[in-house]
Amino acid sequence: MGMFFVDPYLKYNEELNKIDNISLDSEKVLTNIKSIYKELNDIPSILSDINLEDKDLEEKIKTTIDNTLIFQDNIENVLKMAVRETFGSLLPETEKLKIEDANYEELTNTLNNLVVPVQYDENKEETTLYKNYLKEKEEIKTKQKESENRCLEYQRKCDEIIGSLKVLDKSTTALNKVIKTSKKSKEEPKIEIIEGVGSGTMYKINFYGDEFQVANTKTNLFEYVDFLKNNEIYQESGFKVGMSDLLSQQYVIDLLKGIMTPKDKYQTNKYFPTLKINNTIKSQEQDKILEFTYDELSAGRPIILQVTQDRSKEGLRHMITVVGYSSLVSNFKDLNTDRLLVLDNYDGKVEKLSKKDRKLFNQGGKGYKAIGASKEFLEIEVYKVK
Repeated sequence: MGMFFVDPYLKYNEELNKIDNISLDSEKVLTNIKSIYKELNDIPSILSDINLEDKDLEEKIKTTIDNTLIFQDNIENVLKMAVRETFGSLLPETEKLKIEDANYEELTNTLNNLVVPVQYDENKEETTLYKNYLKEKEEIKTKQKESENRCLEYQRKCDEIIGSLKVLDKSTTALNKVIKTSKKSKEEPKIEIIEGVGSGTMYKINFYGDEFQVANTKTNLFEYVDFLKNNEIYQESGFKVGMSDLLSQQYVIDLLKGIMTPKDKYQTNKYFPTLKINNTIKSQEQDKILEFTYDELSAGRPIILQVTQDRSKEGLRHMITVVGYSSLVSNFKDLNTDRLLVLDNYDGKVEKLSKKDRKLFNQGGKGYKAIGASKEFLEIEVYKVK
């Protein structure tokens, strides 16, 4: 069992060894990465005077990017090469760590298996064998320590490379977003279906320049939003504050069943959907709520999430219908307020959860809460073939 060649270094080595021709000269890597960082570091100073809340942001960014056309035209290829070369420098380091770890283990075994000879002869003098034993033991211990230090240094270099990749990834995402924004046409639709409607559990949309995946429900989300707007079925139009639960739950039912419930149905206490939307998960652990949210959305089912927003005092709840997540999300750990798409029953609009300074969870209650459709409702009213 290795002492230093362990996870995550073992996994780095295994995965990188599956890729052909990825190793490149490490000196070339360092030179190239430094050049990339210099280019990236120049961008913030160019953009420093831009107010991100400014309505003229699109035009200002376009003007700014026009001043960096050479870098803009080559940014994608340069960044791809930087990432590739950084990965290429990781494999040799893990290979060195693997070899040195085996050497350390061999030295340790040799040290542990040394046989201690007779220490004194009949004259009570140290024997030659014992003196040689002490000398050999000290030499092995010195080599073992040197090997340990090399292993630690290889680990440090691996960690440094992974750190560079994370920084590079963050910089790439931010910069590409700026470039993407600068190229957007003013005539480009703010919300546009990309593909997937009518098949599978989710479909892709362009949401104000970002790609999101939306639960592929029987009622089309954006047709439903128009219905809510035209019929004023949202809290701001006169519903009581306590109707937040009812609205968000009915939204989920309508989307799943393929119906559009008229406004007058909301005016009676008898019309309340709690028995249909009662798959509730409560937890003190944020990850459990996120996992539930991700699993339900991935299965094509919107859910209700309890949040806190700027219209509420700290700790007061608001219920909101979650309808999709960013295409950047590959598992529940990737979810955050910028990557969740919601239908807010307050104003009946589709927006990112981060809008209006909302918090992902209500901090004033007894843990976190999310609610999905009950199994019985799904089996009988949604999935049953009539």
